Amino acid sequence: MLASGGVDNTIQLWDIATHASPGTLVGHTSAVTALGFGHRSDILVSGSEDSTLRVWSAGSGELLAAAYAVANGDCLTISPECFFDGTRGGWNAAPFRFKSAPTTLYRPEQFFKQFYQPGLLADVVAANSLS
Repeated sequence: MLASGGVDNTIQLWDIATHASPGTLVGHTSAVTALGFGHRSDILVSGSEDSTLRVWSAGSGELLAAAYAVANGDCLTISPECFFDGTRGGWNAAPFRFKSAPTTLYRPEQFFKQFYQPGLLADVVAANSLS
């Protein structure tokens, strides 16, 4: 598998055995500037000028998690299922909203019991790595 990214904010996957493209990964909001596969090539990590890292399943193209850099060294990691981890400054920079009430903001601490998962990024990578 080969991956390429660029100024169109997308990542193109290529199967080097068949020369076919199994798909395009979409999610970054600015140019993709860094790409790297896990040592078993099952995880792809992308970095962008939008100050995010995204972790993808290289096989399916599924987004597994996104990590956001926030001011003063703070960070926030969120999974598609809305589990989160990060620093307190990261949590406070990204309040929760719901589609049913898009103008109401909720503090992440209100959702700790349901959605806080310490070590989220490591857990996502471990759960999606080939054994």
